[in-house]
Amino acid sequence: VSFIICTCIGELGPAMRYCGNNPNTLTVLTLQSVSAYCGLQCYLAFVKAHGGVAGVILANGRKVITIIVSFLVFSKPCRTSHMIGLGLIFVGVYLGVLAKRAAKKRARKLLKQQESKPVPPAPPSPAMIPTPMSPNTKRDQLV
Repeated sequence: VSFIICTCIGELGPAMRYCGNNPNTLTVLTLQSVSAYCGLQCYLAFVKAHGGVAGVILANGRKVITIIVSFLVFSKPCRTSHMIGLGLIFVGVYLGVLAKRAAKKRARKLLKQQESKPVPPAPPSPAMIPTPMSPNTKRDQLV
């Protein structure tokens, strides 16, 4: 699809010339594509093993780390609002972890309660319930 769009709007020719003049471009694009694919596969395996909530927490944690590294590497002023926002992110992640643990604990407790309760016997079916007979009723009259 991208190839067709680039051809229709006339960007394919300049892009090919650029790659021809800069051979490292294809190498960088290939490495970026391969690393993105590997990262996506790792993320999907993590979600499969630990669940969607843990996957979202992991993705958000990666973004937070990227922002922190950005502040450390590039000279940006770190203001109080940045610290408050970072603190709120950590509090949100922490509350998400606590909520997940509490839900698991409630589920285990409920399961344990259900296992410890004896199973009541099933009520008898209406066909099995005896009907009262009067002393004057003869067996032949019932059939």
